[in-house]
Amino acid sequence: KLSNQEYAAIASWFLVAYSISHAFSGRLYDRIGLKRGFSFSITLWSLAAMAHATARGAGSLSLFRFLLGFGEAGERFARDLTQAGLKNIVAYSRSGAKAAAGDPLAERALEAGARFVKTPRELCKRADIIIALTSGRAALATLRSVRAHLKPHHYYIDANATSAKAMEQAAALLKGKAHFIDAS
Repeated sequence: KLSNQEYAAIASWFLVAYSISHAFSGRLYDRIGLKRGFSFSITLWSLAAMAHATARGAGSLSLFRFLLGFGEAGERFARDLTQAGLKNIVAYSRSGAKAAAGDPLAERALEAGARFVKTPRELCKRADIIIALTSGRAALATLRSVRAHLKPHHYYIDANATSAKAMEQAAALLKGKAHFIDAS
């Protein structure tokens, strides 16, 4: 039987891993490609979920919850937005832009309620709200890739884990160009 304190620790490890995953998934996916990145996340999540059955105490259960949280963050945003009623979700990533119809990556995006577009320009043409979910290191480069295509009606939400200085630079880059929201 778990104490309240042990249960809270187990739940916390899941949230810690989930947060860490958001900070590093973008960098990992850019390095190994979205298809391999999703495959990694799904495999890790599946193995962690199965491992729960072998937990013998709070320590091992905390470890498995940590791994589950790390693997889960990959597709969560599109699925949650779709379930909340948002329609016509489009996404852009370099590897996603290369995914052809029938590709497991494209199919997974469709299951989550999103479609990949081929360019940052197409993303800006088809979306009024752009949510940037990259690594902190890539935050400003990502913003620069879409900046030329943003219009005054756009909302650019930066949800990257990055420094306050980088967010100030991002806000300055968009001043008078589009609305900027720091959600990191």
